[in-house]
Amino acid sequence: MDRVRIENITVRYKNKLALDGFSRTFGYGCYRLNGPNGAGKTTIMQSVAGIVPLDQGHIKVGNIDLEQNPMKAKRLISYMPDKPMVYPFMTGKELLNIVAQSKKVKLDKQIKGYIDDLGIEQYLNTKFETMSFGTQRKFTLISALIGAPLVMLMDEPLNGLDQCSLEFLLSYLEIKRSECTILFSDHTGTIGSHIPIDQVNINNCT
Repeated sequence: MDRVRIENITVRYKNKLALDGFSRTFGYGCYRLNGPNGAGKTTIMQSVAGIVPLDQGHIKVGNIDLEQNPMKAKRLISYMPDKPMVYPFMTGKELLNIVAQSKKVKLDKQIKGYIDDLGIEQYLNTKFETMSFGTQRKFTLISALIGAPLVMLMDEPLNGLDQCSLEFLLSYLEIKRSECTILFSDHTGTIGSHIPIDQVNINNCT
């Protein structure tokens, strides 16, 4: 069953063509987006997340058209960028609460368990501007797990993670790969060496 359908999308940044007529469907499982810098991997994930506007084409998440019903579609999606996209004055707790509110869910025992697993409970009231990069990444990782997303978009998710966090993420992906669609980039190849994945080659316009 197709969970994500991308149909002939074109994206431009000012005068630069980032994607030209890209089409692809994704079902359940883990998909590694391969390609050199500038190939369009991040643009694809940001397009599916509804962060960048399309110049043409359509994206559906499940049976929901992202352009026609963006709020409903985005509740099914999580996005972990390669660098935290968080206001520096925001605390870890505030980030998690905002994400939960946007998805109309509460922070349940499972999410609180993840906080314990990653050892960041002591930083819940710490502002992002004073956190280490690794701690910031742990909070953005947990925020991507809120609401049991059906589609997970993870741009270089291993950046900044310590060994404990890496093992946590690999275990989570192993469990969830049969339940949701996971698109990710990973220049290290670590994820693919631990769990089954599909390789998707990206080259800007294919």
